[in-house]
Amino acid sequence: MEYLDDTVKTPEDIQRVTKLPIIGTIAHIKGKSYEEKLVASHNPLEPVVESFRALRTNIQYSSVDKPIHSLLITSPGPGEGKSVCLANLGVVMAQAGIKVVIVDADFRKPIQDQIFGLSNETGLSDIILENNTNISNLIKNTEIQNLRILTSGSLPSNPDILMETERIKYVLRRLEMEADIVILDSPPVLVVADAAILGTQVDSVILLINSGHTKPYHLARAIDEMRRVHVNIIGIILNRSTLYQKNHYYYYRKNGQENGEKKLPRIEELDRFPWSTDRQDIAPFPSNVQSPDLLTRLKYSPTKPLDYQAASRWLSKSMRSKKVDKNNLEN
Repeated sequence: MEYLDDTVKTPEDIQRVTKLPIIGTIAHIKGKSYEEKLVASHNPLEPVVESFRALRTNIQYSSVDKPIHSLLITSPGPGEGKSVCLANLGVVMAQAGIKVVIVDADFRKPIQDQIFGLSNETGLSDIILENNTNISNLIKNTEIQNLRILTSGSLPSNPDILMETERIKYVLRRLEMEADIVILDSPPVLVVADAAILGTQVDSVILLINSGHTKPYHLARAIDEMRRVHVNIIGIILNRSTLYQKNHYYYYRKNGQENGEKKLPRIEELDRFPWSTDRQDIAPFPSNVQSPDLLTRLKYSPTKPLDYQAASRWLSKSMRSKKVDKNNLEN
C-alpha cells in the first residue's frame, strides 16, 4: 500500500515540489479536545513544544533586515492542523516576551475562540462591517501573558464582503500598533480566495501541510495561487510528522532507563548547580552525571532560568581542577 501513497511525508518529498525552505517540523499533538492540544500552554515540557520554539526562532531569523510584524499561516486544504499549530506558536512567542495578537480571519470555520475558550460574539467581522474604530476593546485577553486574541466575530451570510481590501489593510495596520506581531489564521488556499487576499496585506506567509495527507499536486497549486498575487512565502511547516517523533524519542530517551542502563538524575533534582546569577556558590560536580550531557541539557532546559556564562565558567574551573578530558566534552 505504501507504493500507492503519493502524499507528502518527508522534507525530501517537499523539496521535489518546491525549493521553499522547511521552516518547521511538528509532531502529532496528542489529545482530543482543543484544550489538550494547546500543549505549549498546559504542558510546556512536552518534546513537541520544543519544535514550536524552534519554529519561533526560524521565523524571527527568516527576515533579519526587516522584522516580521504580520504573519499569515494557511494550508492547501482543510483538516491539516494549521489552527492548532498557529495557537501553539502564538503561546511560545508570548512566553518569550513577544506581544502577540492572534486574529481568526477564517469566517467559514472559525476555531481560535474554541481553542482558547473565549466568546465569539464580537470580533473581526464586527470591526469591518460596522466600521468600528475601537479595535482595542474587541481584542480579548487570555490567561497567557502577552497573548491576546481577536476572534472572527459574528458570521455574515456572505463572508466575501469581509475581504474588502482597503478595510482589511486598515484593520491590520491598527492591529500592528497593538502588538509586536499579528498572526492571522485564514481559510485554506484551495478552498476560497481569502488566504490569497489576506496574504497580500501581511509581511509574510507560511504554508502548513499535513504529513501523509497533503498531495504534492495540492501543495504545488497552493504555492502557485499565492505567488500569482505576489505573496511573500517564507517557508513550509511539515505538520504531524512521524519522522520528528522518532528523532525526538531517541533524543529524550537515549540517556534514560533503556536497555538496562542506569537512568540519570532529572534536571530538577540537580539543585546544587548554579542556576542563575543570584546563586553565587560554586557546587561540586555530581559524580554520577557526565559533564557534557549535563551542560547541554541545562543549557536548553525550559524548567529553570540558567546563567549559561556562569555555568561555562564553573565547568572550566571543574576541568582545570579535575583534568577533565576535553575530547569527551565534544562527543
